[in-house]
Amino acid sequence: MKASLKRWIGRVPDVSAVIQRFPVPVFLMGIFTLIIIFRDHLGDEEPLVYLCGGLILASYFLVSWVVGREGQNKPYLLPAQIVFAVLICLLAWYSEKLRFHIPMAIAGAILILGNAVRWRRGRDDLHVWDYTHKLWTGAVFAAVGSWIFVMGTLAIMFALKSLFGVNIDKLTEYVILPVGLGFLAPLYWMSTLPPANEDYQELHDNPGFVSKAVAFMGTWLLTPLLLIYALILLAYGLKIIMAGSLPKGEIAQLTTPFLIIGTLNWLVLESPFVQKSSLARFFRKVWFWLSIPVAILLAIAVTVRISNYGLTVERVLLLMGVIWALGIGLWFSFMKEARRDIRYIPGFAGVLFLVASVSASFVSLNNQDKRLGHYIKKAGIISADNKLIKDAKITDMAAARKAKGALQYLFRQDGHEKIRKHLAEWGMEGTPLNQSKLVKTLSLENVELNLSPRDSIYYDNHSGVVSIAGYDHLIEVQHLNFYKDNAITRTLASFESGELIVEKGQIYLIKKDGDKLFSFDVQAWGNALTIVDQEFIIDDPNIVLFQDEGRELALHVKVLNKWNDDNLNGQFYVLSKGFRPKT
Repeated sequence: MKASLKRWIGRVPDVSAVIQRFPVPVFLMGIFTLIIIFRDHLGDEEPLVYLCGGLILASYFLVSWVVGREGQNKPYLLPAQIVFAVLICLLAWYSEKLRFHIPMAIAGAILILGNAVRWRRGRDDLHVWDYTHKLWTGAVFAAVGSWIFVMGTLAIMFALKSLFGVNIDKLTEYVILPVGLGFLAPLYWMSTLPPANEDYQELHDNPGFVSKAVAFMGTWLLTPLLLIYALILLAYGLKIIMAGSLPKGEIAQLTTPFLIIGTLNWLVLESPFVQKSSLARFFRKVWFWLSIPVAILLAIAVTVRISNYGLTVERVLLLMGVIWALGIGLWFSFMKEARRDIRYIPGFAGVLFLVASVSASFVSLNNQDKRLGHYIKKAGIISADNKLIKDAKITDMAAARKAKGALQYLFRQDGHEKIRKHLAEWGMEGTPLNQSKLVKTLSLENVELNLSPRDSIYYDNHSGVVSIAGYDHLIEVQHLNFYKDNAITRTLASFESGELIVEKGQIYLIKKDGDKLFSFDVQAWGNALTIVDQEFIIDDPNIVLFQDEGRELALHVKVLNKWNDDNLNGQFYVLSKGFRPKT
């Protein structure tokens, strides 16, 4: 059998070549796929999500590693790759405690992929351009192929069910789609990555079809639109200067995509055959000069926003965006041509993402912590000697808003120790960390915040203790999503009498004979809850799902979130009485 397998792999040169070139990333994607397939049997879901993020992050870094070593004609150092992958996965596993933001780190790893081809080597803009555009072309084809694969698989699934009564829903969900999207798609993308030292001289005189298509879009579609949009933004900036005030929440939405897309277009127009067009040459000459005033406008807007509402992870990202846009704008406008290495553009962005991934949460929490301490005193709620003034009359409403916003942010981001520290300073040590009660105690209940509709509604039972009085068993924490369009069926608990299932916003228990013992609409329950200051008010965190003849099932709410109107999710314990868990 082993010999047959080797012969089969030998007939597929792309697969064997990819495994030989990227053995550790392929192995990591295999583990990722297995986790997705067996996710319902691996215990607590949340650490597994972090681990999957770590596998993706390590894979991207190691692809860059291999390409970089390849470009220097050095061995791949397989043992070092394995050690590096293990360290990244451990970091991801403990990312919640370490406040390590995995998606930001993945974005940083992706941005430095193209630079790996010239890692620790001299400048060669055309080489970097050629490799990067082939890298992203492969990614686009992989994405399109994945979409076709999903559509084809679903079509086959529905055809089998309709014509022959064969149901392969579970096989599709747990095997076919995870293997196709989690393993085969990344494998295909890696197979499209050219050798690091592949010749690229055809870009001068004989570019390929894809290069021509990308150049056409950049020159004749994006360039005119970006130039017109730049004039509109500059006129808008003059209007703001004349009015003497900034609009609320508009500038970042208008300027950030413009700066990113415009810089990407500048990179697209790098190739010599593209610059034969006078329009392309003109855009490359003026782009960074145009981007500087737009970046300054964004910087002012972000500074004002942070001053009013403090730092959050999202605003740290915006701040990094300002640093990136201004940095490359000034560099490529004022530095000599010989020092305008295009690797600085994605490389600088990648470094900023990596810095933000390890610092954004800490910086935001510390900023909001200081704001709470400062503004609650300024509002007249805490006295000069650091004591709570009971039934305080707020003397500065603007400061009270900032204090309340900071307090809510600390609750949302699990900054409980920082809140406890403040309570101890104010002579309130031992006060339960119940957000709505604490807001009332601090005389902030009538302070209205200017909240975005995207802000989530939140609940967290901070007691850390779950009473099982009246119940026989407590079953592990589950992270669940409740919304009607979610067709994924999850098993919460297995009992000798049946399976506790969640599907499309409802929980029900299916008995061994296939009948439903009960159903409970969690989404309807969540929609009926009272909401005060963007927080769910839950008097009893135990939701009784079923109760009859001495038997009872309940869901203990640990964390509950809601956004986008109907997306309800959270962490729960299952409590049971009279139901014997299956061993």
